[in-house]
Amino acid sequence: SYFNGGGDLSISTPSTESLIPTDGIITSVAAKNCDTSSSNSQESFMNQIEQWVAMNPKTAPYKAEEALSRLWVAQQEVFSEDPSGDAPILISTESVNRVMKAWEHSGLGIVAAERAERLLRWMEEDLQGARAALLPRADYHSYASVISSWSKAAITESAKPCKSQVVTNSRGRVKQTMISQSTKIGFECAKQSEEMLMKMQREHERRLQEDGAYTDELQPDTALFHHVLRGWSEIKGGTKASATRAIRILDLMQELRHHQSHSESWQGLRFFKILPNLTTYKLAIKAWTSAVHTPEGPDRAEEILRHMLSMSSAGNAADISPDLHCFHMVMSAHAELVRKKRARSDDGVPSVERARKVTALVEWLDLISMRNSKLRPTAETLRIAMHAWVYSHHVDAPQEVEYILSRLIRTDSAETEDYNTLINACSFARGVGVGVIDEDDIDALVQKQMTHLHLFGMAEQALQSLLSSSTAKADSATFSGILRACTNLVPDTDERDAKVLELFRLAYQTEPCDSAVAKATSPERKQSPAGGGCVDANVLRQLRKSLPTTEAYIKARERFESYRLLRAGSSNESAH
Repeated sequence: SYFNGGGDLSISTPSTESLIPTDGIITSVAAKNCDTSSSNSQESFMNQIEQWVAMNPKTAPYKAEEALSRLWVAQQEVFSEDPSGDAPILISTESVNRVMKAWEHSGLGIVAAERAERLLRWMEEDLQGARAALLPRADYHSYASVISSWSKAAITESAKPCKSQVVTNSRGRVKQTMISQSTKIGFECAKQSEEMLMKMQREHERRLQEDGAYTDELQPDTALFHHVLRGWSEIKGGTKASATRAIRILDLMQELRHHQSHSESWQGLRFFKILPNLTTYKLAIKAWTSAVHTPEGPDRAEEILRHMLSMSSAGNAADISPDLHCFHMVMSAHAELVRKKRARSDDGVPSVERARKVTALVEWLDLISMRNSKLRPTAETLRIAMHAWVYSHHVDAPQEVEYILSRLIRTDSAETEDYNTLINACSFARGVGVGVIDEDDIDALVQKQMTHLHLFGMAEQALQSLLSSSTAKADSATFSGILRACTNLVPDTDERDAKVLELFRLAYQTEPCDSAVAKATSPERKQSPAGGGCVDANVLRQLRKSLPTTEAYIKARERFESYRLLRAGSSNESAH
């Protein structure tokens, strides 16, 4: 047969009209080329589709659909030559489902979803006469492929690059970011996925009323609801509307679950096809954390998290007990909003309040971990809290970051970036929380200098801890940060210039950490020169800003170059 022959098909797109030929003369060539055994023919057809998908998933559905149309023509001819009804069945529901599955996994977005739905409509056509027996009928897997295709299309289409639209104020600053066209297309695809699920549910209820007996042939299950939820949750540039639609799906699942457990028609059945679980609630949380166009997203996500904890603690739903990933999603959403809005978000909540919410979630995990070790805070948990405080630029940020770093050090989880985070938090806290100080108010100026010196002491202590650490090593970012901290926090005196030169000398005398990844990603001009220790272009740039005159900078560079060349020469001699 053709499918056993291994011949390749052209990638021409079949007609956009129905795959069923309505008129025209059907030749006998197709029938003669088909295997007389229906099971072998269907198996060969599906195996061929699998081969096409393995070779190229983007072209496979076009080939599969064209092959399906040819097989349909052959099926009609077989029945026309043998109208007795004993002719073999060449096309089954499983065969069509395999073509729809190829569209689902093609990654072609809205094109794949439309073509899969077109095949479903073809299977649902109400034909009369002999042709009614030929047409495969849609089943659970048919609807599942279409629902999944539209859900994947929502994610794919929303992620496509699109020119962002912004609204600026009179000073040219961004006032509001408009929803991109890609996000709007993704929203429509997610809506199609939801509508297809509702259609399947209505068809299931219609069959229940007509048959009078329970049947789960077309009953949507938890997996299908998750497909729709994933479409709403993973839209890039999500909105309050997309998150609200996701919560509506969750509410519908709970309503159907309640109906199944209390309705007389389901009495005696131990298995329920719709049962919200941990994945369901994770998708609901993700819907709100992905809603970047609304500032209330993190708060709504935290409400769901607290609801999960209360339900599981009460013993009503042990299978929805939140895991560490749920906490990380909510904490990251708060931290990201702090990073974007800085001083105050659109809902009027100061950034420091959101940073404190992240810290409160860490403390909550500390309490829960006493009876559930799986929810013990990890290094990732602490780093999320650390970044939230750094983004807030609050006067308390250095102290909070120092405490979090101490916890990482106690567990031997501290990395170079963690030490650098504390150093940068101190260097950027120069003007935070100080307010307007009268130049004649000597006591206030002295208090400000004492605060700054205390912050620099914290940064210098972090540097010393890093240099003595056995799990992390200083890099160029460490020394550019400590030079910045010295410039921002120490009074502009000769002592500060001497401290800058001392820190710079320490930078080129410190062995850099061996990071192949950093060397591969950094431009050559920004990498540390041979024998230069932890000094790169960023450190030299910060040195130039820190020293008062060009002459002082040139002298420091000359001493550095002399040391570097001597060290590089010694390394070359030892290598030979």
